[in-house]
Amino acid sequence: MPLKALQESKIKSRAYLYMIELLPECSKRSSPVTDSLETEIEQHGKVKTGHYTDRIWMCHDCIESEEEKRRAKEQIILLLLLINVIL
Repeated sequence: MPLKALQESKIKSRAYLYMIELLPECSKRSSPVTDSLETEIEQHGKVKTGHYTDRIWMCHDCIESEEEKRRAKEQIILLLLLINVIL
């Protein structure tokens, strides 16, 4: 890689890292999160997409995890209610 291209690459990399540091963090994992990503930043792989809800940021991974936990609890409650009806 020519020197000029290498220098430009390092400058872009530093710029991406600086932008990432300015992003809010996921309340569960502390990873940088945003609700929209530029393709170049998304390819960098250090930022997760997510949502700002109830005054906190959560990445989609954590949102999905919370939903799975909620569904599992609901199934347990339904199972317990069914057992109580049978008894």
